[in-house]
Amino acid sequence: MYLLPLKRMTCLAALFFFYLPLIAQNLNGQKITVGVDAPAFIIFNAEVINVEWNSAEGSKYYNCKVRNNNSMSITFKGEDKSVPENIGVTVQEGKRNHYFIISLHKSYDINRDPPLWYDYKDLKDLKKYIQKQQTTNKEDLARLEKEENEKKQQDEAERQREVASTKMQQEAASVKRKQELAEKETQEKIQQQELEQQLMKAKDAEQKKEAERKQAEILAKKNEEERIKTEAASKKEEEKRKADDAIAKKKEEERIKTEETLTKKKQDDDRKKEEALTRKKEEEKRKTNEAIARMAEQDRAKALALAKAKAEEDRKKEEAAARAEAKRVEEEKKKADAIAKIKAEEDRKKKEELARLETKRKEEEKKKADAMAKARLDEERKKREHEEALARIKQLEEEKERKRKEKAYSRIGLWERYGSKGINVFDIPEKQFNIANADFFLTSDTLRNYNNSQAILKENPVLNVASEKSVNGGVSLVLESITFNAPNAYFKIRIINKSKEDFLMGFTGLYWYNEDGSPKKWLYCSYITYIQGFPIVPPGQETRIVLVTRDATIPDKDMLNINMSDRRPEKEQLNIIFDADVYNKERMKIEKKVTSEEPAIPKTETEPAPKSKKQKGKRNRKANESL
Repeated sequence: MYLLPLKRMTCLAALFFFYLPLIAQNLNGQKITVGVDAPAFIIFNAEVINVEWNSAEGSKYYNCKVRNNNSMSITFKGEDKSVPENIGVTVQEGKRNHYFIISLHKSYDINRDPPLWYDYKDLKDLKKYIQKQQTTNKEDLARLEKEENEKKQQDEAERQREVASTKMQQEAASVKRKQELAEKETQEKIQQQELEQQLMKAKDAEQKKEAERKQAEILAKKNEEERIKTEAASKKEEEKRKADDAIAKKKEEERIKTEETLTKKKQDDDRKKEEALTRKKEEEKRKTNEAIARMAEQDRAKALALAKAKAEEDRKKEEAAARAEAKRVEEEKKKADAIAKIKAEEDRKKKEELARLETKRKEEEKKKADAMAKARLDEERKKREHEEALARIKQLEEEKERKRKEKAYSRIGLWERYGSKGINVFDIPEKQFNIANADFFLTSDTLRNYNNSQAILKENPVLNVASEKSVNGGVSLVLESITFNAPNAYFKIRIINKSKEDFLMGFTGLYWYNEDGSPKKWLYCSYITYIQGFPIVPPGQETRIVLVTRDATIPDKDMLNINMSDRRPEKEQLNIIFDADVYNKERMKIEKKVTSEEPAIPKTETEPAPKSKKQKGKRNRKANESL
């Protein structure tokens, strides 16, 4: 009987404890301030699903848009400044429902007052804040409001103290930089003198080596000429020797030929004499025999004796002739042997002389080759030393040139080129502080804007809005993107320097003009990249910067002008002028409208009216139809 109610109570208790943490994270009656030209920005932990005004005045006076990063902006439409004091709006964020009271701050100054930025993304901090608000509401709502006002005053005072402290630190840093510049200038002068001395020594040493090298070249040339002369003389002597040898050989051949001819002629004469003598003997013998035969027997004895005597005489004559011939042959043989011996001795001496001359020639050639090899090694060594010296001089000159270029853009070089002439390129231009809001000096804001700017610098350009013209010989600007994050707008600007001198970036700001072209006001600077020292763009180079301002509510037909000056007052200024329509279109890329044109069911001021699933679906459809 009691089982069903008990189960129902258990379920209700479970649902209560399930939704209790969500209820503890719902803002109720939180006041949001909107400026006439300054949107309010609310940051949540989850995606904004729906936004509903509690009355028709909400959509009449305000635009409510949701951004990609779980945030929303509330913008005053600017149609009528007689706006109801408090207009309620309900925001469904994730599983949480918040009720805000929107109030227009007519005298809010976008440049001087704190940004209208409400950050509720940390759920733990949000829960603590709501619990404190609920406890205080029960005790004393007036005291809470007083404490909040006091906290705002304290926060503003702290902001101002931090601004003043930052300015003092910047002034102290400027003084310190000047002292460091003086010290570094002295050190650089000493280093420059040392480098000049090294370069001078290297050049002197190279000149000395060059003189030695030239002297060695002259000596080598002289030695080469002498070698050529010696070789020519040796060649001439060798040719003469060969010619003399040929003549001697020819004479020897003629002598041998003459001797052979004479010997042959003598042999022929001797042979003819012998033949004649033989014939004569035979004739005489025949005659003798005939005489003997005629004498017969009578004179036989006498004839025989005479024949015998004659034969003996003939024999003696033949023996004498044979001995004479043998002696002649022996003498001729001795003479031929002597001639052959003399010739052999002459040939031996000639061979020895030729061998000696060949050995001498080889020794001279070896000496010359050794001398040439030594000269070549000396030449290569000197050439190598010359090249090393030239490389060293080139290295020193390159180092000198590198240091000159580095010095040109070092603090010392910049001081010499600009600072000493009264052009301060180290500190922020004094005029820049005239259009800098408090964000410019606060560490937390600077760090946040720095991180956002660094990410933007890495992105590809999406715009190409050029400056009106190139100035100062070829300096121009291009607006490459406009990015929005929380309460700030980020302008990415490319600086192009095609001139023949440095561009010294100076005062830079964003000016707002009315539709008719009349001036309205500066949008003060919250941050600029290179905040400690504005960039110096060398000739032929370019760089990019990001200029940060507060995100303002600007009509499409108004105009904006990004103005940039060179630090030298005589230089012409640069201007990028564009319609605010460009600015708003870039912002529309990250925003979508989710508010319903019809007011929600009336709610009490202390608590938003609960919504059924059917009502939520119907209102979501209306919001989608209104987009």
